[in-house]
Amino acid sequence: MSTLWLLLPVVSLLLYVLLSLIFLFYPNLIHKTKKFRFSQTIIAHRGGAGERLENTEEAFDNSVKVGANVLEMDVRLTQDGDVVVFHDNDLQRTCGDSRIISQCDYKDLPQYKKAIPVTFYKGRESTGKDRHIPTLRTVFERFPDVLMNIEIKENNEDLIEKVIEMIKEFEREEITILASMHNEVIKLCRQKNKKVLLAFNKCGVTSMLFALYTGLLPFLHLREDVFEIMMPSLCFRMFTPQPDDGLLQKKWFPPLFDKLVMNRVLFRHLQARGIEVFMFVLNQEDDVRRALSYGVTNIMTDYPSWLVEVYKEIFPR
Repeated sequence: MSTLWLLLPVVSLLLYVLLSLIFLFYPNLIHKTKKFRFSQTIIAHRGGAGERLENTEEAFDNSVKVGANVLEMDVRLTQDGDVVVFHDNDLQRTCGDSRIISQCDYKDLPQYKKAIPVTFYKGRESTGKDRHIPTLRTVFERFPDVLMNIEIKENNEDLIEKVIEMIKEFEREEITILASMHNEVIKLCRQKNKKVLLAFNKCGVTSMLFALYTGLLPFLHLREDVFEIMMPSLCFRMFTPQPDDGLLQKKWFPPLFDKLVMNRVLFRHLQARGIEVFMFVLNQEDDVRRALSYGVTNIMTDYPSWLVEVYKEIFPR
Protein backbone atom coordinates (compact mmCIF):
# COMPACT_ATOMS: atom_id res chain seq x y z
CA MET A 1 0.00 0.00 0.00
CA SER A 2 2.81 2.40 0.89
CA THR A 3 4.47 1.67 -2.48
CA LEU A 4 1.25 2.60 -4.27
CA TRP A 5 1.07 5.93 -2.48
CA LEU A 6 4.65 6.64 -3.48
CA LEU A 7 3.99 5.77 -7.11
CA LEU A 8 0.80 7.83 -7.37
CA PRO A 9 2.48 11.29 -7.37
CA VAL A 10 5.17 10.07 -9.76
CA VAL A 11 2.58 8.71 -12.21
CA SER A 12 0.51 11.88 -11.84
CA LEU A 13 3.53 14.05 -12.59
CA LEU A 14 4.46 11.97 -15.63
CA LEU A 15 0.87 12.16 -16.90
CA TYR A 16 0.83 15.94 -16.37
CA VAL A 17 4.11 16.35 -18.27
CA LEU A 18 2.90 14.10 -21.10
CA LEU A 19 -0.43 15.91 -21.51
CA SER A 20 1.26 19.30 -21.23
CA LEU A 21 3.67 18.43 -24.04
CA ILE A 22 0.94 16.99 -26.26
CA PHE A 23 -1.30 20.04 -25.88
CA LEU A 24 1.67 22.41 -26.14
CA PHE A 25 2.47 21.13 -29.62
CA TYR A 26 -1.15 20.37 -30.59
CA PRO A 27 -3.22 23.02 -28.79
CA ASN A 28 -6.15 22.67 -31.21
CA LEU A 29 -7.01 19.36 -29.57
CA ILE A 30 -8.49 21.33 -26.66
CA HIS A 31 -8.65 24.96 -27.87
CA LYS A 32 -10.59 26.64 -30.65
CA THR A 33 -8.38 28.73 -32.95
CA LYS A 34 -9.10 32.46 -32.90
CA LYS A 35 -10.11 34.06 -36.20
CA PHE A 36 -7.59 36.89 -35.97
CA ARG A 37 -4.81 35.75 -38.32
CA PHE A 38 -1.95 37.73 -39.85
CA SER A 39 1.46 36.91 -41.31
CA GLN A 40 4.33 38.92 -42.78
CA THR A 41 2.77 42.00 -41.20
CA ILE A 42 4.59 45.33 -41.19
CA ILE A 43 3.57 47.41 -38.18
CA ALA A 44 4.48 51.10 -38.32
CA HIS A 45 5.65 52.03 -34.80
CA ARG A 46 4.20 55.42 -33.80
CA GLY A 47 3.07 55.64 -37.41
CA GLY A 48 6.61 55.14 -38.74
CA ALA A 49 8.61 57.36 -36.40
CA GLY A 50 11.85 57.03 -38.35
CA GLU A 51 10.47 58.34 -41.62
CA ARG A 52 8.18 61.14 -40.47
CA LEU A 53 7.52 62.85 -37.14
CA GLU A 54 5.97 60.27 -34.84
CA ASN A 55 2.21 59.88 -34.42
CA THR A 56 1.35 62.50 -37.05
CA GLU A 57 -1.12 62.19 -39.91
CA GLU A 58 1.79 62.60 -42.32
CA ALA A 59 3.55 59.60 -40.73
CA PHE A 60 0.40 57.49 -41.00
CA ASP A 61 -0.14 58.58 -44.60
CA ASN A 62 3.43 57.69 -45.53
CA SER A 63 3.30 54.28 -43.85
CA VAL A 64 0.04 53.27 -45.53
CA LYS A 65 1.37 54.49 -48.88
CA VAL A 66 4.59 52.43 -48.68
CA GLY A 67 2.76 49.26 -47.66
CA ALA A 68 2.52 49.01 -43.86
CA ASN A 69 -0.32 46.71 -42.77
CA VAL A 70 -0.81 48.10 -39.25
CA LEU A 71 -0.51 51.58 -37.76
CA GLU A 72 0.72 51.56 -34.17
CA MET A 73 0.05 54.64 -32.06
CA ASP A 74 -0.42 55.90 -28.50
CA VAL A 75 -3.32 57.84 -27.00
CA ARG A 76 -3.74 60.21 -24.06
CA LEU A 77 -6.41 62.57 -22.80
CA THR A 78 -6.18 66.36 -22.80
CA GLN A 79 -7.54 68.54 -20.00
CA ASP A 80 -10.67 69.35 -22.02
CA GLY A 81 -11.36 65.69 -22.83
CA ASP A 82 -9.96 65.16 -26.32
CA VAL A 83 -8.32 61.81 -27.08
CA VAL A 84 -5.03 62.72 -28.74
CA VAL A 85 -2.49 60.53 -30.52
CA PHE A 86 0.63 61.19 -28.46
CA HIS A 87 3.23 59.05 -26.68
CA ASP A 88 4.81 60.91 -23.75
CA ASN A 89 3.23 62.11 -20.54
CA ASP A 90 4.75 65.56 -21.08
CA LEU A 91 5.61 67.68 -24.11
CA GLN A 92 9.31 68.16 -23.43
CA ARG A 93 10.96 65.55 -25.68
CA THR A 94 8.82 66.14 -28.74
CA CYS A 95 7.80 69.79 -28.41
CA GLY A 96 10.37 71.40 -26.08
CA ASP A 97 7.55 72.30 -23.69
CA SER A 98 7.67 71.20 -20.03
CA ARG A 99 3.87 71.01 -19.57
CA ILE A 100 2.00 67.75 -19.00
CA ILE A 101 -0.43 66.97 -21.81
CA SER A 102 -3.30 66.17 -19.43
CA GLN A 103 -3.06 69.72 -18.08
CA CYS A 104 -3.46 71.34 -21.51
CA ASP A 105 -6.56 72.00 -23.60
CA TYR A 106 -6.30 70.60 -27.10
CA LYS A 107 -6.29 74.02 -28.78
CA ASP A 108 -3.31 75.07 -26.64
CA LEU A 109 -1.05 72.13 -27.53
CA PRO A 110 2.21 73.21 -29.18
CA GLN A 111 3.60 71.90 -32.46
CA TYR A 112 6.23 69.19 -32.62
CA LYS A 113 9.86 70.23 -32.94
CA LYS A 114 11.29 70.23 -36.47
CA ALA A 115 13.33 67.12 -35.67
CA ILE A 116 12.74 64.40 -33.06
CA PRO A 117 15.20 61.62 -32.07
CA VAL A 118 14.10 58.11 -33.04
CA THR A 119 13.72 56.34 -29.69
CA PHE A 120 14.65 52.87 -30.94
CA TYR A 121 17.55 53.88 -33.18
CA LYS A 122 20.30 55.78 -31.38
CA GLY A 123 21.72 58.71 -33.29
CA ARG A 124 18.84 58.93 -35.77
CA GLU A 125 16.27 61.73 -36.05
CA SER A 126 13.10 62.11 -38.04
CA THR A 127 11.62 65.20 -39.64
CA GLY A 128 8.42 66.08 -41.46
CA LYS A 129 6.21 68.89 -42.68
CA ASP A 130 3.31 67.92 -40.40
CA ARG A 131 4.07 69.03 -36.82
CA HIS A 132 0.49 68.85 -35.56
CA ILE A 133 -0.70 66.54 -32.74
CA PRO A 134 -3.83 64.80 -34.13
CA THR A 135 -6.90 63.52 -32.33
CA LEU A 136 -7.82 59.84 -32.51
CA ARG A 137 -11.11 60.78 -34.15
CA THR A 138 -9.24 62.49 -36.99
CA VAL A 139 -7.08 59.41 -37.52
CA PHE A 140 -10.11 57.09 -37.50
CA GLU A 141 -11.83 59.31 -40.07
CA ARG A 142 -8.77 59.43 -42.30
CA PHE A 143 -8.02 55.68 -42.21
CA PRO A 144 -11.38 53.93 -41.76
CA ASP A 145 -10.25 50.50 -43.00
CA VAL A 146 -6.66 50.31 -41.73
CA LEU A 147 -5.80 47.94 -38.89
CA MET A 148 -4.56 49.91 -35.87
CA ASN A 149 -2.68 48.93 -32.74
CA ILE A 150 -3.48 51.54 -30.08
CA GLU A 151 -1.64 51.72 -26.78
CA ILE A 152 -3.67 53.40 -24.03
CA LYS A 153 -0.97 55.21 -22.06
CA GLU A 154 -2.98 56.13 -18.96
CA ASN A 155 -5.02 54.13 -16.48
CA ASN A 156 -7.86 56.61 -16.89
CA GLU A 157 -11.44 55.34 -17.10
CA ASP A 158 -12.61 58.42 -19.00
CA LEU A 159 -9.91 57.85 -21.64
CA ILE A 160 -10.74 54.15 -21.90
CA GLU A 161 -14.46 54.88 -22.19
CA LYS A 162 -13.91 57.41 -24.98
CA VAL A 163 -11.61 55.09 -26.95
CA ILE A 164 -14.03 52.17 -26.64
CA GLU A 165 -17.00 54.32 -27.66
CA MET A 166 -15.11 55.67 -30.66
CA ILE A 167 -14.15 52.17 -31.79
CA LYS A 168 -17.81 51.17 -31.64
CA GLU A 169 -18.93 54.35 -33.41
CA PHE A 170 -16.55 53.72 -36.32
CA GLU A 171 -17.32 49.96 -36.31
CA ARG A 172 -13.66 49.11 -35.77
CA GLU A 173 -13.92 46.21 -33.28
CA GLU A 174 -12.35 43.76 -35.75
CA ILE A 175 -9.58 46.07 -36.95
CA THR A 176 -8.41 47.74 -33.73
CA ILE A 177 -6.04 46.17 -31.21
CA LEU A 178 -5.88 47.78 -27.78
CA ALA A 179 -2.71 47.52 -25.71
CA SER A 180 -1.54 48.91 -22.38
CA MET A 181 1.19 48.46 -19.80
CA HIS A 182 -1.52 48.53 -17.12
CA ASN A 183 -3.35 45.29 -16.35
CA GLU A 184 -6.36 47.28 -15.07
CA VAL A 185 -6.72 48.99 -18.45
CA ILE A 186 -6.90 45.70 -20.34
CA LYS A 187 -9.47 44.34 -17.88
CA LEU A 188 -11.62 47.46 -18.20
CA CYS A 189 -11.42 47.37 -22.01
CA ARG A 190 -12.64 43.78 -21.95
CA GLN A 191 -15.49 44.66 -19.61
CA LYS A 192 -16.66 47.56 -21.74
CA ASN A 193 -16.53 45.77 -25.08
CA LYS A 194 -15.98 42.02 -25.36
CA LYS A 195 -15.57 42.25 -29.15
CA VAL A 196 -12.49 44.49 -29.16
CA LEU A 197 -9.11 42.91 -29.90
CA LEU A 198 -6.64 42.99 -27.00
CA ALA A 199 -2.88 42.57 -26.57
CA PHE A 200 -1.22 40.97 -23.56
CA ASN A 201 0.10 43.58 -21.15
CA LYS A 202 3.48 43.36 -19.38
CA CYS A 203 2.03 41.24 -16.58
CA GLY A 204 0.37 38.98 -19.15
CA VAL A 205 3.63 38.42 -21.02
CA THR A 206 5.38 37.49 -17.77
CA SER A 207 2.52 35.13 -16.89
CA MET A 208 2.81 33.44 -20.30
CA LEU A 209 6.51 32.77 -19.77
CA PHE A 210 5.85 31.37 -16.29
CA ALA A 211 3.04 29.19 -17.62
CA LEU A 212 5.24 27.91 -20.46
CA TYR A 213 8.07 26.73 -18.21
CA THR A 214 5.77 25.19 -15.60
CA GLY A 215 3.73 23.32 -18.20
CA LEU A 216 0.51 25.22 -17.46
CA LEU A 217 0.27 27.15 -20.73
CA PRO A 218 -1.61 24.53 -22.78
CA PHE A 219 -4.36 24.36 -20.14
CA LEU A 220 -4.98 28.12 -19.87
CA HIS A 221 -7.84 29.93 -21.57
CA LEU A 222 -6.24 32.95 -23.25
CA ARG A 223 -8.59 35.86 -23.93
CA GLU A 224 -6.06 38.17 -25.60
CA ASP A 225 -5.48 38.18 -29.36
CA VAL A 226 -1.94 39.54 -29.73
CA PHE A 227 1.30 38.75 -27.90
CA GLU A 228 3.45 41.89 -28.20
CA ILE A 229 7.02 41.56 -27.02
CA MET A 230 10.32 43.39 -27.33
CA MET A 231 13.32 41.35 -28.43
CA PRO A 232 15.39 41.22 -25.19
CA SER A 233 18.75 41.50 -26.98
CA LEU A 234 17.57 44.79 -28.49
CA CYS A 235 16.43 46.05 -25.09
CA PHE A 236 19.78 45.25 -23.46
CA ARG A 237 21.66 46.76 -26.39
CA MET A 238 19.85 50.07 -25.95
CA PHE A 239 19.68 50.11 -22.16
CA THR A 240 22.70 50.91 -19.99
CA PRO A 241 22.35 49.23 -16.56
CA GLN A 242 22.66 51.50 -13.55
CA PRO A 243 24.50 50.63 -10.28
CA ASP A 244 21.26 49.68 -8.51
CA ASP A 245 19.85 47.54 -11.35
CA GLY A 246 20.80 44.25 -9.70
CA LEU A 247 20.54 41.31 -12.12
CA LEU A 248 20.73 43.56 -15.17
CA GLN A 249 24.37 44.21 -14.32
CA LYS A 250 25.29 40.53 -14.29
CA LYS A 251 26.94 39.44 -17.54
CA TRP A 252 25.11 36.11 -17.54
CA PHE A 253 21.62 37.55 -17.08
CA PRO A 254 20.95 39.27 -20.47
CA PRO A 255 21.73 36.18 -22.58
CA LEU A 256 19.78 33.92 -20.19
CA PHE A 257 16.74 36.21 -20.25
CA ASP A 258 16.97 36.45 -24.04
CA LYS A 259 17.02 32.67 -24.29
CA LEU A 260 13.98 32.32 -22.03
CA VAL A 261 11.91 34.87 -23.97
CA MET A 262 12.89 34.03 -27.54
CA ASN A 263 11.23 30.64 -27.57
CA ARG A 264 10.09 29.02 -30.83
CA VAL A 265 7.82 26.60 -29.01
CA LEU A 266 6.00 29.43 -27.24
CA PHE A 267 5.54 31.41 -30.44
CA ARG A 268 4.39 28.34 -32.38
CA HIS A 269 1.90 27.43 -29.66
CA LEU A 270 0.36 30.91 -29.59
CA GLN A 271 0.17 31.11 -33.37
CA ALA A 272 -1.54 27.71 -33.52
CA ARG A 273 -4.21 29.12 -31.21
CA GLY A 274 -4.68 32.17 -33.46
CA ILE A 275 -2.80 34.52 -31.14
CA GLU A 276 -0.43 36.55 -33.27
CA VAL A 277 3.06 37.48 -32.08
CA PHE A 278 4.20 41.07 -32.70
CA MET A 279 7.93 41.75 -32.19
CA PHE A 280 9.04 45.34 -31.57
CA VAL A 281 10.77 47.65 -32.39
CA LEU A 282 13.14 46.29 -35.06
CA ASN A 283 15.05 48.74 -37.22
CA GLN A 284 18.03 46.65 -38.31
CA GLU A 285 18.09 43.72 -40.72
CA ASP A 286 19.95 41.36 -38.37
CA ASP A 287 17.18 41.78 -35.77
CA VAL A 288 14.48 41.20 -38.38
CA ARG A 289 16.14 38.04 -39.63
CA ARG A 290 16.54 36.79 -36.07
CA ALA A 291 12.84 37.32 -35.37
CA LEU A 292 11.96 35.47 -38.57
CA SER A 293 14.22 32.57 -37.57
CA TYR A 294 12.00 32.15 -34.50
CA GLY A 295 8.87 32.10 -36.64
CA VAL A 296 7.80 35.68 -35.90
CA THR A 297 6.73 37.37 -39.13
CA ASN A 298 4.73 40.29 -37.66
CA ILE A 299 7.30 42.99 -37.00
CA MET A 300 6.98 46.52 -35.66
CA THR A 301 9.42 49.08 -37.03
CA ASP A 302 10.09 52.81 -37.20
CA TYR A 303 11.04 52.39 -40.88
CA PRO A 304 8.15 50.72 -42.73
CA SER A 305 9.40 51.50 -46.25
CA TRP A 306 12.74 49.86 -45.38
CA LEU A 307 11.03 46.78 -43.92
CA VAL A 308 8.84 46.47 -47.03
CA GLU A 309 12.02 46.14 -49.12
CA VAL A 310 13.57 43.65 -46.65
CA TYR A 311 10.42 41.52 -46.84
CA LYS A 312 10.48 41.62 -50.65
CA GLU A 313 14.00 40.20 -50.52
CA ILE A 314 13.19 37.54 -47.93
CA PHE A 315 9.72 36.60 -49.22
CA PRO A 316 9.97 36.91 -53.03
CA ARG A 317 6.69 36.38 -54.87
